[in-house]
Amino acid sequence: MPARRCLPRVARLAGVLDHPAIAVVHHPDRELAHALGGLVERLAGQPGPVVGERKRVQLQRLDDTPWSAVLATGGDGAWVGYAHLRWEHAHPGGLVASVELAVDGDDDVASDDLLAAARAAIADAGGGRWQLWAHQPVAVRAAERAGLALARRLLLMHAPLTDELPALAAPPTLPEGVTLAPLRDGVDDAALIQANNAAFADHPEQGGWSPAELEIRRAAPWYDPTDVLLAWWGQHLLGFHWTKRHPPGQRELAGVARLGEVYVLAVHPRAQGMGLGRALLRAGVARLAERGCSDAALYVDVGEPAVSLYEREGFETARVHRCYVGHELGSDGRRAAT
Repeated sequence: MPARRCLPRVARLAGVLDHPAIAVVHHPDRELAHALGGLVERLAGQPGPVVGERKRVQLQRLDDTPWSAVLATGGDGAWVGYAHLRWEHAHPGGLVASVELAVDGDDDVASDDLLAAARAAIADAGGGRWQLWAHQPVAVRAAERAGLALARRLLLMHAPLTDELPALAAPPTLPEGVTLAPLRDGVDDAALIQANNAAFADHPEQGGWSPAELEIRRAAPWYDPTDVLLAWWGQHLLGFHWTKRHPPGQRELAGVARLGEVYVLAVHPRAQGMGLGRALLRAGVARLAERGCSDAALYVDVGEPAVSLYEREGFETARVHRCYVGHELGSDGRRAAT
């Protein structure tokens, strides 16, 4: 990340009239973040979210993580998209930045130009390994044209909450001695963080939670501690199911009246093999139905053992999000250490 604050940088590609003007803004202020949040909301009518949760939260409430915005402006002066660069200092995977593109429609020219400008900004900051999350087809095409390597595929799975769903047809069967209780804010925090980090020790996003990470989620407008079910065996927390109720008008899945989400389903390694994951899944899904949700959704990486559990429990793949990786040389031509 450049140490100095850079003023907006605008460059129009000469000789091609339909290329947007590109501006790179480091350290966006609240006014720009709010405006970009409006752009994301406007683009959200397209299939699925255009940027992920972490970056949407960053637009809503600026945190301490540095970020930059690459803006693409059309000939009429209106934004046609932007790239969000979240600078990932001390990322466990050695990343220097995480990038996402939000583009209006199928504007391949804008997506290519935004990605090129984002890569240039990473090079200007010293280079290194970075990732691009592609949520829209236009972003996938840009990544493939740029020759980026596909690193992950994240499934969005969906199930209507009907009586035939296993979670609603049969109550959860907890392992002997295990009880469920809602999260107590300020009391169970340390146990929750410890169980999460043990369950997701090798996960690039979900692992390594700190109290600050928990507070970011707690500040979300949808947060309700009673939606977090903890599985206790005496004084030991063996796992939890954090459910999320999306507000009416959500854009994750079209045509869904009231969406609930399997937000985090965690089982401590010492409790694996007990059937606790299925019991927690069913308990949380049943709770979503009790709270008025019509459908449930979840995100899981392709190849994870949990995929087969979700399929047996009635979930089907609705969409695939892709993560690509690249490595930029610094603008001085040297490869950054990672």
